[in-house]
Amino acid sequence: MDVFTKEKRSEVMSKIRSSGTWPEREAARLMRGGGIRYRSHPRLHGSPDFIVEGRLVLFCDGSFWHGRDWPGLRARLAAGNNPEYWLRHIGGNRRRDRRVNARLRKDGYLILRLWDSDIRKRPEWCVRAIRAALDGGRQGARCRPRGRGSGERAGKPAARAGSPGAGAGRPRRPDPAPRGRAAPRGRA
Repeated sequence: MDVFTKEKRSEVMSKIRSSGTWPEREAARLMRGGGIRYRSHPRLHGSPDFIVEGRLVLFCDGSFWHGRDWPGLRARLAAGNNPEYWLRHIGGNRRRDRRVNARLRKDGYLILRLWDSDIRKRPEWCVRAIRAALDGGRQGARCRPRGRGSGERAGKPAARAGSPGAGAGRPRRPDPAPRGRAAPRGRA
């Protein structure tokens, strides 16, 4: 059961933006402070939030909208109001994220997805993740704490961490560097 009336829910939802959000503004501030060159809202497939130094595509994903800790979120959505809609909607966002990652990788870009909550709580870690992705040419990294709720599936290689996973995965040792594949084709 929704706590808002239909009109109030409509008003609340209308205020949710897709660009110019707090996580984007904060990520831009962090990159400027760290001397990292970037361009906002490049015209690339998937509408990324930034392109960093011409080769790293950076997304600032909302934990709810992109399904962080999917098993727990899925259970909460299933028990909530209009579960069919929300499960389909968030599940579709997660599938789209995986397709976008694959297409951008194919086009030769590195990909890094930052969770909004990590930008808020662990800003220095996120700057290190951006630098590590640029320095190491790592593909598909996800800025997030390791362990429970990380979204990585148990038994899947770490290179898949860039796409939202389907399980809590196994606890892993803390590691500030994002993991993934080597540099894209045609880049050193």
